[in-house]
Amino acid sequence: MIIDLFNNLNIYLKLNPRLEQAFKYLQTNDLSRLPLGRFEIDGDDLYGTINEYETIPRGKALWEAHRRYFDVQLVIRGEEMIGYAPLSSLRVTSEYKYKEDYVLLDGEGSYFTIKPGMFVVFGPGDAHRPGIALEAPNRVKKAVLKVLDPSLSKGI
Repeated sequence: MIIDLFNNLNIYLKLNPRLEQAFKYLQTNDLSRLPLGRFEIDGDDLYGTINEYETIPRGKALWEAHRRYFDVQLVIRGEEMIGYAPLSSLRVTSEYKYKEDYVLLDGEGSYFTIKPGMFVVFGPGDAHRPGIALEAPNRVKKAVLKVLDPSLSKGI
């Protein structure tokens, strides 16, 4: 997992080619102008979604993890708490959904707040629990870029 300020994005450009492409997209596009829903960058290898929702109490949020994609999450408006835990520290509660690339989990983790001007990257193996209200529910607009793990062959 990486959490940092958007201004420091350049530090992470060379982690891998697809993440570099995702970070450059973030730097050169105004995500606040994109409509809700999916947007294409490089087919199923790199795409994003713009979501708007009300944050929820921690007890109602679900732990999830991915196997094929990195999640690059960026809050455009509002703020939310996100949980993080190594996948190995949680218990699987549902079968892995290949097409949607997620598995649901249960257990304990650490929490942090993400606000506009920050980003977070969750890799395969990083469990996360997004969309949590800080003190009271609030409206969040968020971009999530899905970056296919470059160690996987194209078009899985």
